[in-house]
Amino acid sequence: MASPQNVVIVGPTHPHTGGIAQHNTRLAHELLQRGVNTRIESWSAQYPRRSRNGLGELPADKPELPLFPHVVERLKWYSPLSWISLRRRLRNADTSIFAVVTPFHAVPYAPSLIGRVATERVAIVHNVVPHESSRLDRFLMRWMLTRMDRLIVHNEAQAELARGLGVKASCVTVSPLPFPGIGEGSEPTPPPYLTSTGPLRLLFFGMVRHYKGLDHLLEALALTDSVELEVAGHFWEPVDKYQEQIHRLGISDRVQLRDGYVETTEMAAIFARNDVVVLPYRSGTSSIVTDLAFAHLRPVIVTDVGDLSDEIEEAVTGLVVPPLDTRALADAIQKASDRALLSEMSNGVARRPDKSVAEWALYVSCVLRD
Repeated sequence: MASPQNVVIVGPTHPHTGGIAQHNTRLAHELLQRGVNTRIESWSAQYPRRSRNGLGELPADKPELPLFPHVVERLKWYSPLSWISLRRRLRNADTSIFAVVTPFHAVPYAPSLIGRVATERVAIVHNVVPHESSRLDRFLMRWMLTRMDRLIVHNEAQAELARGLGVKASCVTVSPLPFPGIGEGSEPTPPPYLTSTGPLRLLFFGMVRHYKGLDHLLEALALTDSVELEVAGHFWEPVDKYQEQIHRLGISDRVQLRDGYVETTEMAAIFARNDVVVLPYRSGTSSIVTDLAFAHLRPVIVTDVGDLSDEIEEAVTGLVVPPLDTRALADAIQKASDRALLSEMSNGVARRPDKSVAEWALYVSCVLRD
């Protein structure tokens, strides 16, 4: 099959924040660089203002990645007319790529998925089933995904979930999620602990949700003597819940909570003042946080869920522990406190080859079905 010459990506881009918007933007640039006419059909209003899905928007003149030149912003979550007009605008596309993030998207995408259309419909599925899902969530995802011509998922576990919803195995392609980049002004610096006599500083970075195990990390932190923790990310749950746990554990003087989306211009400073990044997930699939940590020369401690541990070379670029094993996580934190080991792991991260070019080439090849 010949590669498509006209591609439309349906999903958020700047000024919307977050990893999905960054992924769509980088993908669009990669396609355009390969001579493919590419347009992004983005949202002028993606979620209700009070929705916990919405991370907000950035100033128009402060994009996280270079702006993509061909963007249409007409989709509105509350406007069926905008969903119907999207179907019309997709008529001339060889391939329409739908960014599938939540079951919610089944509704605005529905007019473009009903009946026969000339365009090939491809879903890039970041989560086949939400981490905290209901029967309605599964119904909506099944309806949406079984109407796509192809699915791209980012690991085999997600492929299995898609097949479990009734998607034909021949329609599912697994391609690891490539890192979109960290933007300008994020030069990596060595961990401060290498030249400091102070306590080890841990970083929990990104959106705070139950499945990511911050509560588990706090319990493990309480089993250590002096290790400090910074939490930087958008809280899906009330911050009070974690503040009460911190007070109960007696670690208030060792934990700093920052609730809110972290812009790329702020990342360098946050990673620079911390030594090790921790992903204490109780469940999950994959995370871009590991890539961010490595881009800033930080080793990581991860739990062995999904494909989190796939990129970790034990005691070389990080440490892997079983999920929900508080004692094992505390032991790993104490182990990372050793200056010699931390230095070895930091050097191991610095020696990692840059695989982003090859990863994006493979990913685009899957998208275009070259």
